[in-house]
Amino acid sequence: MSTNMSPRHSTFDAHILGSHSLHKGPLTSPVPGAETLSDFLWSATEHYRTKALNSGFVQGMVKKSLDPEGFGYYMIQDCIFTFKAKTSFDLAAQRADDVSVKQLLIKKAEDFTAYYQGLFAKWHIKDPSGIELGPECTEYVNHEQDVATHKKSIYFIVAIIPCAKLWPWIGEKIKAKVVRNLSC
Repeated sequence: MSTNMSPRHSTFDAHILGSHSLHKGPLTSPVPGAETLSDFLWSATEHYRTKALNSGFVQGMVKKSLDPEGFGYYMIQDCIFTFKAKTSFDLAAQRADDVSVKQLLIKKAEDFTAYYQGLFAKWHIKDPSGIELGPECTEYVNHEQDVATHKKSIYFIVAIIPCAKLWPWIGEKIKAKVVRNLSC
């Protein structure tokens, strides 16, 4: 059985917004080199990115020593995360006033739906309410849901930019390390 590609396989699909005002003009930022809001947010999350890159899960993949239980734990967490993220995308889409924002959120909700359904089938999950998330994942899921429920939908998109960029960034870091090791 094939699982659909993760909706995090590439950087965020903000290009769907086209000429939306979100794309206009540079952000005046105290961070050198951060010319866009996305760059600013990315820079502000360096501590978390580094922590994720150096986690036992990622380093286990890099060193080919990933603990099977750790892998299973991560995958089950990811199943529930994507399920709950889909709900947050739905909430934000329902509240969106801007057509471009609404279309982006609907597309991402569809991507997350296909992905979590594939994962649920692969990991034999019938009732996601029976799975408890770890504290970090719970905190992040609650943050996403809070923004989707109480803020304008564009803020939900802004809030998820660093997370949306994380896995492609980690993949590039792993790839660079593997290429470096192969050339030695």
